[in-house]
Amino acid sequence: PSMIHQIQNIWEQTEIYQPGTKRHDIKQEIRAEFGGNLNSHDLAKNCPITSSGTAKQYFNDWQQLGKFCKEELGIKKAINISGENVKAFLQSKIQENVGKSTFKQIASGIEKFAVAIEKYSDKFGLVNHCSDWHKNIDEARSDAKQKLSQELTTRAYSNPGAVIAELSPISQVIAKIQLETGCRISEVTSRLKVENIHYDSITVHGKGGFIRTVSVNPNLAAELK
Repeated sequence: PSMIHQIQNIWEQTEIYQPGTKRHDIKQEIRAEFGGNLNSHDLAKNCPITSSGTAKQYFNDWQQLGKFCKEELGIKKAINISGENVKAFLQSKIQENVGKSTFKQIASGIEKFAVAIEKYSDKFGLVNHCSDWHKNIDEARSDAKQKLSQELTTRAYSNPGAVIAELSPISQVIAKIQLETGCRISEVTSRLKVENIHYDSITVHGKGGFIRTVSVNPNLAAELK
């Protein structure tokens, strides 16, 4: 089978993508399984992909790696990709001068590919070459940190107050709460219920099913009701 078909098979057989599951609940289960002895990096590594956007991006990263290894390095089997091959691929991205955040996302996607290949190999009793992937990814990350430029674009406003003043009254309240708490727009609109608005705080339902309570100015809370 082609490299693309091999990658598709690994994606499907390992069930690395689990849409509809709550990432927060999965993290709690993983913490319980490992007795809480996991740092944030290892925790993320052991979590399946739950976001459709992340799934699409990671699968594209896997395909790019596979294409590079086949065309540039002559590797025909995905499970034969080594850490050095991965590093060569990431170095090619550095040479393309991708942004730091783009490189970070690609590296994370490739790291998840290593997890998938290891699971696939265990499932079918195959030998893989992923033992040094993480070391080579970290070395490429260090290189990228030195050589790549931070993107100059930003989503932050230099004068958010002036922007808020141009909004409708209800949008002003929502924007002020976002500015004060850092909440996502969905957390203070569609996901926010009246019963979760308190005197000086609101309880919001965030990404991955995570529930949290944030403090707000009592006047804003009253306006939001």
